[in-house]
Amino acid sequence: MTAGSAPGRAADRVRTIFLGSGSFAVPIFEAVVAHPRIELVGVVTAPDRPAGRGKLLRPTPVALKARATWAPLLQPARLRADDAIEAVAKLRPELGVLADFGQIVSVDRIMETLAANPGTKIVSVVQAETSTGAEFPVAELAEALRASGSEALLYVDCVTSLGGQQVEAEAWGIDYGYSCSQKALGCPPGIAPVTISERAVVAMQRHGGPVPYYYDFEELSKYWIDRPITYHHTLPILQYYALYEGIRLALEEGLEARWERNADAGRYFQDEIRARGYDLLADPAHQLVQLSAVKVPEGIDGKEAQLRFLREHGIEIGGGLGPKAPPIWRVGLMGVNANRETADRVLAAFDAVLPG
Repeated sequence: MTAGSAPGRAADRVRTIFLGSGSFAVPIFEAVVAHPRIELVGVVTAPDRPAGRGKLLRPTPVALKARATWAPLLQPARLRADDAIEAVAKLRPELGVLADFGQIVSVDRIMETLAANPGTKIVSVVQAETSTGAEFPVAELAEALRASGSEALLYVDCVTSLGGQQVEAEAWGIDYGYSCSQKALGCPPGIAPVTISERAVVAMQRHGGPVPYYYDFEELSKYWIDRPITYHHTLPILQYYALYEGIRLALEEGLEARWERNADAGRYFQDEIRARGYDLLADPAHQLVQLSAVKVPEGIDGKEAQLRFLREHGIEIGGGLGPKAPPIWRVGLMGVNANRETADRVLAAFDAVLPG
């Protein structure tokens, strides 16, 4: 008997709900259903939506699969609505399997996991996820970690956030953060700024094993901080001059003004693209402003559209990343391109390549 094939429960099976919608989630759903240790007690997926010329209601790929099981199918309009939360709670799940791009793991869930695993050494998150356009509330997590007294270090990917939104490494309590010189800073690529807390330095000093040459921060500190220096590598001087100039321009503009400019451009583009009938991949409650992951409409060749954006309009728009990525276009408005004029140019390209 498969996990979702009939009522009844073996003593050693875990009551599980599955959350997912797209076709990329179907293989994961099938693996959950077939797992001998899982009792599937519910499936949460997006509501049926009108599609095609006739605007007939069409279920999600996961909903189609789920209707072949005995598990209750929940299709809330808003996942965080009180009635949806109550419906899930009534299923009394012991485990949730989330298979959906554009969602984040909540701070509460992370803290629950930490409480159950007090020996955890590192909590790692991405503040601005460019694969999906989702933003993680780093300040909220950092505050929760401090309040809990956890010894876990906070490791944050700030690659797309630095220069485009608030990043307060010391004030928030980020132990190890890294970014890049391109993206929201708008400088040539090739340099990765990092920030390391005193706690992280102590943890590195305690580490007895070998580390890669360019990640050996004890040796790097002898080069960057100690005087006289101990040679480590030859600096790419021109890239550092470019990074210095990019940071100077950001400070000259004013960080708050720069953050607001990025937010205004991103929200403007997102409002306009939604008004044209497109959907965004990320959870609206955690939508990143610098990058918008636009779902490719059914029946449209996303890659062909990308080629036309580039050839006919000189605009390079990225697609989904990875073999399991959903069909999306990733539109980034960062650095000097974070303005409504650039957004209008991209929107005009959409109108030309994909007329309504």
